[in-house]
Amino acid sequence: MAKKSTTKKSGERKAAEPSVPSLSVEDFVARVRSALEPLANQPRASFGPALAAASVPAPWLLRSSQHLRARQLIRWFAEKFLTPNDQLSSYFASDLTSQKMTSLGQSLSMPSLFSPREVIVVYDASSLKVASVRALGEALGRTPSSALLILVLDAAKKGSLGDLAQHGTTILLEEFTDAQLGRWIEKEALKNGVGIEGDATRLLAQQHAKNLSLLASEISKLALLCRTGEKITVALVRENTQAEFQEESFRLLQQIVRGDSFHAALVAKRLIENGFHPLQLSAFLARCFRVLGAAKDNPDRSAIHSDLSNYYFVRNLSGLVSGVTSERVTQYLRAVGDMDWKLKSSPFDEQLIVEQAMIRMARLGQGTDQRPRREAHA
Repeated sequence: MAKKSTTKKSGERKAAEPSVPSLSVEDFVARVRSALEPLANQPRASFGPALAAASVPAPWLLRSSQHLRARQLIRWFAEKFLTPNDQLSSYFASDLTSQKMTSLGQSLSMPSLFSPREVIVVYDASSLKVASVRALGEALGRTPSSALLILVLDAAKKGSLGDLAQHGTTILLEEFTDAQLGRWIEKEALKNGVGIEGDATRLLAQQHAKNLSLLASEISKLALLCRTGEKITVALVRENTQAEFQEESFRLLQQIVRGDSFHAALVAKRLIENGFHPLQLSAFLARCFRVLGAAKDNPDRSAIHSDLSNYYFVRNLSGLVSGVTSERVTQYLRAVGDMDWKLKSSPFDEQLIVEQAMIRMARLGQGTDQRPRREAHA
């Protein structure tokens, strides 16, 4: 009987998740405009009642796999509707200690004497712990209509925000199609004062796998290299972007899977010396192993999130799929997680931690995991 009850509750919980409707960006922008544009000449007017009347109540939950789009939407809102006297604060979920959560809760529940309106943004909110979500929910229950909470979530993560999602507004920022991405790149180039050739647009899109933050940075750099009246060309992209950097990263993965510990450690060292941060390396390897795992479990790539079926990653990793087992992919991911934890918390030299992690992962490719003794203390 107990098992039946548990199963039923679990089923009910799963059924409740899809009941929270999502707005498209277009619908969200239209509703916010209709609610707040009439308040343009009332700098001290609270947003809450107008947003609720327009069916976009707080908190706002922005779900996106391209976080630059979420940041741009927040920037649009701030530039359009906030005044210099209003306050905009940002936090990352990983930085919200219990002390900071208390401070955040107070900011939400107590109106400021100096700022008529306060907007608080929490990035990577999918990673919030249950206690933090509960604390936010309690603070929102006391929140005046002058405060607005915005949570930015990774669309690929399934973290539950409970009542925050039920009572707020979820906005789904869908990943760009190839055509939309091309138009975005062209507009980004124009923002930087230059045009861009069609072939250069396609090459940038292919190289950077829809990473909008990296694309924006690369386009800004390429624009500085253009003379007045010139366009960004394919040749300019090939000579000056991080494509070679990324190719070296995939070479590192090949050395790990082949079990070549010496060259794996060497390539990792070279990447770091050339500016690749150890935590970037950790994130890159984690994504690669997740893509490999998805390819093993779903060969036809059906029902896989776009982040794990990205064409650029799948193309570069396709030759490695047959050489690894699902079990070994799991071991690789554990090793990367271990490296990431040590990079963030260990007092040992980052280069040493990365070197030993590369040796450990490559030994998994040899069918063994005999780590150096000193790694256990790193």
